[in-house]
Amino acid sequence: MPRDPQFTAKLLRGAYAEVFGVPGRRTKSQELVLANLAKYCHARTTTFVAGDSHATATLEGRRQVWVGLILFYLSLSDEDVEGMARYLAQRENEGGF
Repeated sequence: MPRDPQFTAKLLRGAYAEVFGVPGRRTKSQELVLANLAKYCHARTTTFVAGDSHATATLEGRRQVWVGLILFYLSLSDEDVEGMARYLAQRENEGGF
């Protein structure tokens, strides 16, 4: 018998929260991983590559992971994503990433 989609979504939200933490209570490692995923998945940048539809499609696929899974299950706000970008930039500038 198939599971209720709402039940499945609730289980997945809990699992994502367990792995990635919740705002205000994330470890530094969770923050760093989320920030890195946001950058890799083009959370704040365009996925369009002029003259290369295959590269555009690849980058858009990455972005869909961010939008369709991570943002959805963690309910991240724009401010959360901005903070992650700042944190990652700071770590990169310090040579810690």
